Amino acid sequence: MCIAGALASNNLFPVKGAVRRTHPGRLDISPTVGCHFRRLSASPPAPDHKWNADRPLECIEDDALSRAPFARRVAKEISGWRQKKDSLVISLNGDWGSGKTSLKTFIRASIVAECEAAKMSAPAVVEFNPWQWSGQNRLLEAFFDEIGAVFRKGEVDNKITSAKLARFWEGLKVVTIATREVATQVREAVVTVAALLAGGSGVAATIVKSPLAQAWWSVGSLFLIGLSALCGTVPAVADALAALFKWKSEKKKPTLEQVRSSLWKELEGIKSPVLVVIDDIDRLTKLEVRLLMQLVKANANFPNVVYLLLYQKDIVSKALDEVAGASGADFLKKIVQIELEVPAAPEHKLREIFVTGLERIWKRGEYRWDVAQNERFRKLFEDAVWPFFATPRDVKRFLSVYEFYYEGHLNEGTLEVNPIDLVLVETLRMFDPQAYGEVASAFQKQRSVFMELLFEIKEAKESFVAGFEELIDKRELDDRAKRRLRALLYGLFPQAAEGGPSHGEDWDPDLRICHATHFPKYFQLVATPGDVPAALVNKLAAVDADRGKARILLEESIQGGSFIALLQRLHIVRDDLPDRVIETIVGALFDVSDRLPEMKPQMAFPGDVEREVGRLAVFLLKRVADVATREAILMRILATTDAVSAPVFCVALLEPRDEPGQPKEEEVVGPATLAAAKSELLPRMWNVAKSGRLWSLRLAAMIIYRLRDWAGIQDVTAWINEAIKDPKIAVLFLVEMLQSSNMNGGWHSGGRTVFYLLGQRMEEMTDLKLLLASAEKAAATELAKAAVTGLRQVLELKAANKPYAEIYLLTQTTDGTFVRDPRWAR
Repeated sequence: MCIAGALASNNLFPVKGAVRRTHPGRLDISPTVGCHFRRLSASPPAPDHKWNADRPLECIEDDALSRAPFARRVAKEISGWRQKKDSLVISLNGDWGSGKTSLKTFIRASIVAECEAAKMSAPAVVEFNPWQWSGQNRLLEAFFDEIGAVFRKGEVDNKITSAKLARFWEGLKVVTIATREVATQVREAVVTVAALLAGGSGVAATIVKSPLAQAWWSVGSLFLIGLSALCGTVPAVADALAALFKWKSEKKKPTLEQVRSSLWKELEGIKSPVLVVIDDIDRLTKLEVRLLMQLVKANANFPNVVYLLLYQKDIVSKALDEVAGASGADFLKKIVQIELEVPAAPEHKLREIFVTGLERIWKRGEYRWDVAQNERFRKLFEDAVWPFFATPRDVKRFLSVYEFYYEGHLNEGTLEVNPIDLVLVETLRMFDPQAYGEVASAFQKQRSVFMELLFEIKEAKESFVAGFEELIDKRELDDRAKRRLRALLYGLFPQAAEGGPSHGEDWDPDLRICHATHFPKYFQLVATPGDVPAALVNKLAAVDADRGKARILLEESIQGGSFIALLQRLHIVRDDLPDRVIETIVGALFDVSDRLPEMKPQMAFPGDVEREVGRLAVFLLKRVADVATREAILMRILATTDAVSAPVFCVALLEPRDEPGQPKEEEVVGPATLAAAKSELLPRMWNVAKSGRLWSLRLAAMIIYRLRDWAGIQDVTAWINEAIKDPKIAVLFLVEMLQSSNMNGGWHSGGRTVFYLLGQRMEEMTDLKLLLASAEKAAATELAKAAVTGLRQVLELKAANKPYAEIYLLTQTTDGTFVRDPRWAR
């Protein structure tokens, strides 16, 4: 079952189980367990651009909201309008984004189909969008021009009728515009006119002698001068009056009443009505809405004319509230005879459009998906996502923006963030940008809050919870809006809920926004420096049996400084890696283990990086259910690698442990295989020891101890006593055998490394006096000198029969400085 089908159905995600890719673009929900990577779709990208221009639908066949029947019924009524004495004004009311324009297109298409089926002439259609003329002072003129164009083109009945209608309509336009311009502009120029009239009267009085003549000249001059001043001050008035005078001066030009009467008669005789469609009325200013509706009212009494007005009713009603002293709603009733509502989009249809689009986007990338993710998406979709969506436009806009950010987070086909969290983030960004901005800025400035919560600091938790509640409550939201915002924010940050978890084991592998490592990605489209791309893990998961390719990927990560992060990520997703690549990845890790980078002590990996490689190898081997297969894999890997560090540590971990008070661990490999593994490694270990290459390995001490355990103490002691005759080797051996402990002072204060000399343990392997005599000749570093001093102290304590098992030497701070801190002495 695909996501789209499951979400659109009444039973959302009814089958529990892991989600596996079964074929490109679809998801199969099967009752299996475990976690899988969704595979990159092999389907070619869609030919359409990912951004949707939010254009209305053009074909009724594209109807996805079951609105075609409604469109056909409206079309049938309009096509059949044949009232000889009346016009008709229809309104199609709907909120912004509800699909009014698409529905209008369906109605027009249905009118054509209806007329063709009935073998009658289709109405002449005028498409007028007043918003295109908004702010250009041409709304009134455009109204007449757009309707007149239909007449001029001869689209009504025949050319003769169309020509008459065009002539009469032009006359109606000229008079209306002239009247409108003079009426509106005279008010603005009245002060100028008054001043000119006053000046004109004084000039006229000085020209003539007769009092009666002076009076007549004054009146005539005042009128002409005032009119001239008005036209000079307001060019639009001059243009309108010029057009009016020209129209009036033509021979046999009928009066306005005759024009209207002629229009009436011509329209009364046409075979099919004229349909005037006016869209986007609710986008106009208040003054423009009033002007347009007055135009419709004044010209809506001609027969066989049908107006179809598209708007959001409450917006237009408010704009008309001050017209003629009546409420806007009452004024609309005087204009509109038939009020229709855009049919509500069926809930299941909108959901289907949403989730189908979401799956189309999701199939382009690979990401971790399991039963928990499946259930989480189901719940959050209902509680935190879908409540924000109300119209088809909401869905279109969201999918366009989501696809942009989704592809921004793709790295070579792998998604670097959690797909569900990305849905929540983009929902917040689109529907509540204020909350989105506050969340983004708050956490980017205070990244430490995640760590405070991780350490369960009570004050941090209380502050975190209070901050989210304040974010929800500080704005005037109704209870429903608060509920959906709270569900969304808590879906992103479970820590914010009262009593919510401070951490989750899946947050990191699932690339959740609530994990400090992944939070920045959601807001900056780049990974945190040092973090490893999920794409690299997916590349390793796809190498199959190509160990050379896996080794190249690991070496590239070493050179690029991301190997430590990669190793951490592999530990996190180790249960998700396909069984077929276990041998390949373990073998490649072993191959590079003798030249791995230094790893700073940290909470996740307190030991050396080579040890962590060995631990990961053991975890992955345990994934192989069949013991014989597991043993065969181990022996093949050991036989085909020349490395020492990680292989030795891995085999050491495979040795059974029987610690008092602890349950006995299950054997990973049998005793025979374990003995064979040691036999495979021992010659290699002796080779690196006697060749001197051992001292370049960070796990030299561990290899020495394994040599002691696997080859026998006598052979190891003989080799060491011979080797330390070289003072340089003596210093290397002494420093390497020191014990170091990482002492963290808390996540906020950094850690320190404390060095001890284990006197009794070293005494088991070498002659301490011989070691001191040789090492003190070459000790040059601060730590080496401290070790030599500590070795002298061991010999002194031994001579005095005092304990010398552990001697504190130095403490190294985070900046590399060595200090003497007696507090660490035991």
